[in-house]
Amino acid sequence: MGFAEDKLAEHVRRNMELFHHVKVEELLSYLPCLTKTDQEELRAYLNNKGNQNTVWHLLDCLQRRNNWPTDLINALRRFEYTDLADNLQQKYNSLTGSCKLQGISERERESFFGQLFSIIYLLSSIYVTTVPLV
Repeated sequence: MGFAEDKLAEHVRRNMELFHHVKVEELLSYLPCLTKTDQEELRAYLNNKGNQNTVWHLLDCLQRRNNWPTDLINALRRFEYTDLADNLQQKYNSLTGSCKLQGISERERESFFGQLFSIIYLLSSIYVTTVPLV
């Protein structure tokens, strides 16, 4: 996990009470970062211990997977936990120093910035070759 993900995980742990109203069963199918085994274990825990006790295990499991912040935020938005999703998005943006749009993956963001830097480089080389030397 990267720095931003570690800090977001700390933020989630400090604010666990915000997650207790989240229905775990709803979210499971909309968290692509979770494996089928993760989902099965969480469903079994949910059946034995109930929703409120399973929330902690869900968040713990998520934090061991790649791209978990974006997946969790998107799943929360899907089920209209918008205040919670906004809270996490705002915190994650502050940690990554970005204004990442909902639904934009890390790979797409890297591709965008790679293309942007290529364009800047191209424009700077054109400027250098067209400016006459004095």
